[in-house]
Amino acid sequence: MLLPVLRHDNVKAWPKPHDDPSPAVPGVIRYVEAEKAFSATYDSDAHFAAYSVPELPHRLRLLALGRPELAAGWRMELFVVDVDHPWKKEETSTEEGRADLARRVAEWWAIEEQKLAGLAAEHVGLFIYRSRSGGYRIVARLLVPVVIRTEADREAWRIRYHRELIYLKRRFGIVADPACADITRLYRLPRVTRRQGEAPTAPEMRGDPAAIGVWTHEPCDDELADDLVTARGLAADAPSAWNSVVRRLEPKRQRQRKAPPPPRPSGPRARPANDTLESCAPHEGRPPRDDDERGRMVAYAYATLDKAIERIAAAPGHITGGNNALNAGVYSLARFAPHLLDECEIRARALDAAHRCGVIARDGAEGERKALATIDSAVRAGLRKPRWPALDEAFTSDEGPPLAELPPLLTAEEANAAIVAALRSPNALVVLKSSAGAGKSARMREAVRDHVARKGRALIAVPTHDLAAQTVDALAQLDVEATAPIGVARVRLPVIGQGETTACIHADAADHLAQSHGHVRQVLCSECPARDEHPATGGTCPAYDQGAEKAPVAVLQQQLLATVLADHTERLRGGDDDAIRLAFIDEHVAPTTTTDLATALSDWRVVQRDLSDDVRERLGPLMEAVLLGADIAGDGASLRALGAAAGCDDGYLNSAFDDARTLDGAKPWAGGVLESLARLTIQSPQNTRSRTERAARVTALIDALIDAAHSPDRQALWVDEQGARRLVTPARWTRRVRPYIEAGGRVRVLDATAYEPALRALWGEAFDFVRVDVADASVVVRRYGRWANGAKGQHCYDATPRGDRLRGPLRRIALMTNEVGASVAIFAHKPVADSLRKWLDAPPDAPTPDFVPDELVALRARGVELRIGHYGAQRGLDAWADCSAVVTLGDAWPNLGEARAQARALGIDPDAWAEAQARAELEQAWGRARTVHRTTPVLVLHLGALAPTTPQWAGVEAQQARKGRTRSRPPLPSDPSTWPEERAAKGLTARQHATAIGVPWSTYCRVAKAAASATLENKGSEGGPQMETSSFSGVSEDPEGASSLSRHLRATCDPLFLAVAPPTSPPVVPSERALAPEPCDPPAPQARPRPWGPAESDLVPIAASARGGGVVAEALGALERGTAKGPKRPPPSGRRWTAIPPPRVATR
Repeated sequence: MLLPVLRHDNVKAWPKPHDDPSPAVPGVIRYVEAEKAFSATYDSDAHFAAYSVPELPHRLRLLALGRPELAAGWRMELFVVDVDHPWKKEETSTEEGRADLARRVAEWWAIEEQKLAGLAAEHVGLFIYRSRSGGYRIVARLLVPVVIRTEADREAWRIRYHRELIYLKRRFGIVADPACADITRLYRLPRVTRRQGEAPTAPEMRGDPAAIGVWTHEPCDDELADDLVTARGLAADAPSAWNSVVRRLEPKRQRQRKAPPPPRPSGPRARPANDTLESCAPHEGRPPRDDDERGRMVAYAYATLDKAIERIAAAPGHITGGNNALNAGVYSLARFAPHLLDECEIRARALDAAHRCGVIARDGAEGERKALATIDSAVRAGLRKPRWPALDEAFTSDEGPPLAELPPLLTAEEANAAIVAALRSPNALVVLKSSAGAGKSARMREAVRDHVARKGRALIAVPTHDLAAQTVDALAQLDVEATAPIGVARVRLPVIGQGETTACIHADAADHLAQSHGHVRQVLCSECPARDEHPATGGTCPAYDQGAEKAPVAVLQQQLLATVLADHTERLRGGDDDAIRLAFIDEHVAPTTTTDLATALSDWRVVQRDLSDDVRERLGPLMEAVLLGADIAGDGASLRALGAAAGCDDGYLNSAFDDARTLDGAKPWAGGVLESLARLTIQSPQNTRSRTERAARVTALIDALIDAAHSPDRQALWVDEQGARRLVTPARWTRRVRPYIEAGGRVRVLDATAYEPALRALWGEAFDFVRVDVADASVVVRRYGRWANGAKGQHCYDATPRGDRLRGPLRRIALMTNEVGASVAIFAHKPVADSLRKWLDAPPDAPTPDFVPDELVALRARGVELRIGHYGAQRGLDAWADCSAVVTLGDAWPNLGEARAQARALGIDPDAWAEAQARAELEQAWGRARTVHRTTPVLVLHLGALAPTTPQWAGVEAQQARKGRTRSRPPLPSDPSTWPEERAAKGLTARQHATAIGVPWSTYCRVAKAAASATLENKGSEGGPQMETSSFSGVSEDPEGASSLSRHLRATCDPLFLAVAPPTSPPVVPSERALAPEPCDPPAPQARPRPWGPAESDLVPIAASARGGGVVAEALGALERGTAKGPKRPPPSGRRWTAIPPPRVATR
């Protein structure tokens, strides 16, 4: 086999661009045997090519394709793979840096040698040699030379070459350079002289260049799907190198040939001939007319993508300029998604552009995290504002009913019949989604009663302790015996709770041992002296006594569901008559599990000696690799990617995953370890707590790794905004359902807010999904008020309620529930709910929190009971069933980062999953009103930005908040009527006194005036009529009444007349307008009546007698000194002062 050998890589290629057919300089390029080419030593930087065309002794360029001189074709003889280490482009200028780089390359090469050993075992005779940079090249002969004559042949070779590289990655973990797919590529030979005066290189070589082996693998159609998955994983790590490969492997988009442009209109406004990209953009106000226009839209979107990426890459490298360009560019591109551009491609290319512009290089890993956060935020913002909204209709399939169609609402009787029919379905797995309060739990308990009457046993899994107790009490009313699992979670043994304490004196240890897959009755209770001599009862421990296992119905917490299903699956397979054959899952159970990796590696290394031999040998290396890879990989990495990041090849990972799956259900701890922890807990609980906690964490870590091994290519790593890393995997109980059913069991899932896409992603079509929507009773009224700050982060700051955001909604709640009844239930986020509970539990004289408005205080003072609940702790409970109003304050959005990680683990749409969780929590809160079977009036009110969409809310329009808001004033430090005495005692002026007691000056004046007015009216002279007054809330629904009342208050608080005792004649109370000049002709002195009130000459003795009157006295003194507000000189001739009577105000 002859190969072309070039003295250096700068040899000019043939044909030249101007098509000069002159031959190359003699001696510059020659063809030699492969053995001699690879074994010879060269005095220059010699290179070779993978093609062989000895009849044309030139370096070839692509223009040679189709030339008559190349009629025999461009023959590719070799398959050459170039592999570089990850730090090839890293520049070091110090000895320490070069030494560190050499150390890292040596460690990398040691791992690569293991991969090459696996490669050599399957592909014999490969020739491998190291490169000067530290990488290596693999050389193999093609079984049949590939002849390239056309551009189509060249593209086919490129695709085949890329798929061979993907095969190397998928099978052996070797990551090569995809740029070598170019048929003109030159490769440096092993023994060359890089520069004149240097010694020739002598790299490490493996294999015989005289007998280079044949490459036996060839891509096939069956591997295409796997190749595409692997290519996407490579593109996530190296977007610039592999994104084009992914596009070539993906199915071709349905693009039509661009139609010819329409004829240009005549006249001076004719369209230019050279149409720009923007001028070719499709119309944004309508969907595409046909496939031709749709193809143009896709082409336009991709052209925009290329331009935007180049702008980002050319942005300045400092943090502000780069981030701004990144945010703006990604936002503009995300507006094309999801119909015209792929969201993953936008993210990958934007991240690559951020690397190129230098934004990430500035801060390293922290810079990459910030860039990813910027990209994520911009993508979500762009998706919310699509450039072509009409494309949603054009690109949406016709499957399923339109979103506007709502399922029919059934009556209560029809719903009962539908629920009973679903529970009696012959299908072994049924998911029942019915309106909250429709009676599905009651029908479930009746089905359990019937099952127990037939000598069967049943299981009910519930989410909370309170719901478990409620279920047990309801079963007792049906004469059905059941366990009473209140307290900490445990396997088979419920630990009973009594008030704020637990009956089990080692409740925390019991929880940790249960989470470590220990049987608490055998491990802990058998060693506990309190089992027979309990300190509270003096006899048998209530937890042990009531934790019997022989009850026909087991009511357990959902976190024990996987263990119990696995246990009874084995019992059913063994023919045990006491095995549970009917399992009910009441209310929502999480379909995913999140495991914190903060201390995972240290915990694992500490407890390895206590693990069973199987777990330590089969899972140990994989655990170390995954945890090390988790520190390197980015958000969204799969379990396979984590192992690859730690240097593991695919062959080893596949074997490790098989070993991990064999450990499913095995006991993780060696014999006697949990018993020893239990004994230490009894002897010294405080000193053993950290060890039991660590055992529980490691057990959860082992379970998560085994669960992830069942789907290793699914995204599992979640890196939050703070950089914390967690493993998100499908919950173990979801895998236990299918074996339990195959063993003969039946499962019924009852959830008012079940999300069908998530369940379909787990179980496919193997279950019946029954939806029952029930109409409200006639006494139910629903109201929705839009509140833009409904998200938790908008009205809470670091778990502290924000008064400026919460006072308005709480005021609306108080006003809307003012007349509904004696009790109001308010559900909110936990920080708000905890603060409200703290306020309600505080002594009456305690200060009111700043976020609680006066209207809510008044509502409570009138005897209305406020029952507070928080999101996440109300499912299925009846504690609020008798409330006359049920209010949800805010939108129950989950942690969006965690929701996206959960959606990736399930393989569903992240945004839809997050919204479904938020709506599910709200629907559960509204269901506490039990609206289906309600007999007394109830108001269901929601304040938030997430509008209700269930059928029961159809026709309910959002009520917008009134513009502006009334100020909520803090409580005063003391009684205003005592301020004059306090001032006089301390010798302070009014302003000094206001500063001393912390009251603003304007508030001080206003309150002091009102207090003085009230004091004088209460001390009115005998026979003097009293002014009728009204109470005013400040948020009155009667603006006219508020205005007239405000005028009345201004009139009664005028300081110039407050010190005057009302006369016996009909009173005319002066107001601020009493000093207003009124033009008139001066009447005769004898005919001029004296207005009611004192003459100006009488004001001085009045002021002298009111020196202790606080603000009133100060105002009168100001008038005496001529410094009071108003005219400071007598009115002009012909004008006089008159008293204007104030408006009359009726009592409200």
